[in-house]
Amino acid sequence: MTQVERWAHPRDAARDAVVWGLVEEAAKKRKEEAKAFTADYLVRESSKGVDAHAADGTLIGSVTRSKPSKTLDVDDMGAFLGWVVQHRPDLLSVQYEAKKSILKTLRVIDGVVLDPDGVEVPGVCERMTSGSVRVNKESGARELVRDILDGVERVAALPQPEPEDRYTQDRRGRRDCESVGVVRRRYR
Repeated sequence: MTQVERWAHPRDAARDAVVWGLVEEAAKKRKEEAKAFTADYLVRESSKGVDAHAADGTLIGSVTRSKPSKTLDVDDMGAFLGWVVQHRPDLLSVQYEAKKSILKTLRVIDGVVLDPDGVEVPGVCERMTSGSVRVNKESGARELVRDILDGVERVAALPQPEPEDRYTQDRRGRRDCESVGVVRRRYR
């Protein structure tokens, strides 16, 4: 379906933008909560993963965790930045929020960009924007979408069969391969 065929009127597209934006917010929040809950379980049980099944028992995915590993981190930002300036200046940039904050304090007088103290700021120019499109959500829309999602959650919460879990482990901590269709054979 092309973009033109999908919506008969811009109001329909606007509705979709608002509703799907709210669904996205709710889904992201729920996903992060579910990942945190599952991560706690995986650590507590020393498990590698948990399978996810649909209401009919169909395997739809899994949540797994990796082993802890060593990684490098910066513990002296000033020293590290000094090295970067000297050896990799091509990697330097100002964070978006910091740049935005600085640009808000600047002003243009006779085509010259100045800071609050009147000092010229090199590398900054005034430019015309193309405008932007923003999705605004009315207060009642959130509750409406929450009610819709509650209905979806009730369906997802229907009793499920107890499927075999690919991450079940035996007493020695070995993965139970039979649960994924691999039969262990004992050789004599």
